[in-house]
Amino acid sequence: MAGQRKLKSVSLPVIPLCEVCKIEPADCFTPFALTQDEKKTDWKFCCGCNHDDYHVFILFDCFFDNPATTVEELAELHKGGNDWENFMAMMVRFQEATQNSDA
Repeated sequence: MAGQRKLKSVSLPVIPLCEVCKIEPADCFTPFALTQDEKKTDWKFCCGCNHDDYHVFILFDCFFDNPATTVEELAELHKGGNDWENFMAMMVRFQEATQNSDA
């Protein structure tokens, strides 16, 4: 399900800039492999600058659509052996960025 929906308006206090290009507003969460087996990842909130390079990305609209969709996305990540420590570190950064008017 990740990355399969068309982007629509997300209601967040602030849309943070992409952590990769630092130019465009972020629209998804993406894991960047830190090891060849992709067990250790570096999750980032990003814009479309990397959609062509990564097969896994979760659009904000999918993730924040409704509670059932959020649970479904998290369950899919868990089935795939997600790097939860890094994912949650990204979520903390995302929370801080969406609450910061300077983002």
